[in-house]
Amino acid sequence: MITGAPLEWQIRDWIREGTNGLAKSYEVDSLRRDVDRLECALRETRAEADGLRSQLQEVAQAVAALSQVVSGLVDRIQGLEYSNP
Repeated sequence: MITGAPLEWQIRDWIREGTNGLAKSYEVDSLRRDVDRLECALRETRAEADGLRSQLQEVAQAVAALSQVVSGLVDRIQGLEYSNP
C-alpha cells in the first residue's frame, strides 16, 4: 500500500527548492543592480579623471611658459647689471 506521505514530502521539497531559487534570483538581481551602479560610477570617475588630467596638462604648459618668461627676465636683469658697473 502506497501512502500519500512521500508525495507530500516531495511536493514540500519542490516548494522549498522553488522558494530558495526565487530568493537567489532576487539576490542575483540585486547584485546585478549593484554592479550596474558601480560601473556607472566608474565611468563617471574616469571621465572626471580625464578632465582633471587635461586641466593639469594645461597648467603644466602654462607653468613651463611662465618659467621661460621668468628665465628671460632674469637673463635681462643680469645683463643690465653687467653692462652698468
